[in-house]
Amino acid sequence: MKARNHLSIHIVIAILISLAYFYTESFNHFFNSLISPYKDSILVLAIGIGLYFLGAILPDADGFNRGSYIYYTKFAFLAYIVRFLEYPLAILTGRRKGHRESLHTIFGIVSTSVAIALMTSIIYSLFYNTKLFSPIFFFWAISLSIGQFLHLVEDKIVSPKWKIKLI
Repeated sequence: MKARNHLSIHIVIAILISLAYFYTESFNHFFNSLISPYKDSILVLAIGIGLYFLGAILPDADGFNRGSYIYYTKFAFLAYIVRFLEYPLAILTGRRKGHRESLHTIFGIVSTSVAIALMTSIIYSLFYNTKLFSPIFFFWAISLSIGQFLHLVEDKIVSPKWKIKLI
């Protein structure tokens, strides 16, 4: 599936989540309690949304030819970081390196989400003097994980014979 298709589906889902946020009191309370204590909660939310959309295209950073759209965006450096992470993931999972391999697993999603959320939290904590493993770290890791997991679900819909694997 092309990156624009992944991003389009993610936009529709984000709109539905936004509607739930604005029209559901418990959902509204959950997000406010998560990010309100921070000085720049709008920035925290914007980064989370950005990571969610990054998840739409990040799993395709695997493969040999760097043909994924992410290599041609401002986030290309993240694609190279994830591509670097693919080597140890391939060894740990016993999978070969390539498209729809180690980065297209639940283990790959969680690993790359934690790594990128950690880097984001380090940068944020340097500017805003917050704890590294504050709730926003988990919010960002979950946002990216959801975006990447939806990418896998979308790939599964397009290629029904392909299976989403844990490892």
